[in-house]
Amino acid sequence: MYQLVSPFGGPAYLLAKIIAKTLKSTHAPRLKSMKIINEDRIEYVEKTNSNMLKNALPLLITLDVASLTIRAAIYKILEKLGMHIILEDYVPQAIADHSYYLLKYWEIDSAVRIAKLELKIFKKILGNTKIIHLTTINQAKTQRIINREGAAGLTKVVGGYDKYARNSLVLTASRQLTNNVITIETSKEKPLQTHRKIWGWLGL
Repeated sequence: MYQLVSPFGGPAYLLAKIIAKTLKSTHAPRLKSMKIINEDRIEYVEKTNSNMLKNALPLLITLDVASLTIRAAIYKILEKLGMHIILEDYVPQAIADHSYYLLKYWEIDSAVRIAKLELKIFKKILGNTKIIHLTTINQAKTQRIINREGAAGLTKVVGGYDKYARNSLVLTASRQLTNNVITIETSKEKPLQTHRKIWGWLGL
């Protein structure tokens, strides 16, 4: 079983979307001139009203943690039934995203305290879960995004989010959650080669 479990999904996604729609309806003329009228979710809220995102962060993170806790319990049951489960992003990426936005809009102490609490919660739930951290050099990542999404996708590799939330913070969170962490550098590999490496490490 494979699933993509993105940060700020589920109820947190719905709340972010409601906030985004509210902003879109009240600031439509200005947003249209900024060429971000079609965006939504947290990125949209951040670009249009960062103060609103700052105020909403505690609730967004609480909803995300609650949703992930329920998901983790369900996945554990499925594992006990003999199912192999591969999850993309999931808990490590969620913790990294939460930390990134808290460090950006709140105090360092708040970010550290919440990250420690999340690690404590999920370390018990995840147990001996294996984590694979895929990394690549910026040049290769940029070219892949251009091939997949065109020039518009380049915003994903520009700025601090990609450097911290998608790399250093997620790797730190992974190593705090479990000792079963492997990093695979994929710059010179095709997807099938990476897939085979992952399958081999998992023993599948």
